[in-house]
Amino acid sequence: MSIQDLSLPSNLLTTAQYEDQQAKAIFEKQENLDRDDFLILFTTQLKNQNPLDPLENEAFVAQLAQFSSLESMKGMQQTMEDMANESRTEKFLLGANLLGKTVSIEGGKVLAGGADSVTLNGIIEAQINDAVFRVYDAETGGLVYQNEFPKLNAGEVKLDWDGSSGDGRSLPEATYQFSLIGSRGDEKVVVPLVSQQVISSVNWDADTKKLKIRLDGGDEMPLDQLSTIEI
Repeated sequence: MSIQDLSLPSNLLTTAQYEDQQAKAIFEKQENLDRDDFLILFTTQLKNQNPLDPLENEAFVAQLAQFSSLESMKGMQQTMEDMANESRTEKFLLGANLLGKTVSIEGGKVLAGGADSVTLNGIIEAQINDAVFRVYDAETGGLVYQNEFPKLNAGEVKLDWDGSSGDGRSLPEATYQFSLIGSRGDEKVVVPLVSQQVISSVNWDADTKKLKIRLDGGDEMPLDQLSTIEI
């Protein structure tokens, strides 16, 4: 039997196969080469070029130009990242000044009950009849209070809730939701209610790159969606 007839075990590789395997591994590991990789490849090319057929001047200058362009882009990227970090810091400082401020929010959950009362405002475009103001426990969805109005005229409506149940029992401080629904002929009318809530925390949303505020009722919303902030 000749040497050529011998076959290698399946777990052994020839030199060419090993080098090819390593090259593929490096390529899969680094799909995007950085400037350090470029410099290593460039210097390796210079060290291993054929003395009888060296790199042409035009090709050498072109590669230097590519490296210079890569350096410029890397510096620009770093500058942009620094600007983004500074902008984030400025936004956080702005957000810190909003802590404890009162904002007007349409709908949502409101922290109420206990010894605190809450006032809600709405705008009725035209008179509604058989209107019902309801308060729900935001966690369980259960109805805890309701008040009926045979008629509500067009204009601004102001609704106060003292934190008690329908039988006059004082409810604990918790998160509640409110609704005002009436009718205009055969049409059901839902009146949007606006509540005053306090900003309890400010967070950074890594996905949208924006500040988000958390209200004392537990709701979160982007800072740029606020329309009214009170002192």
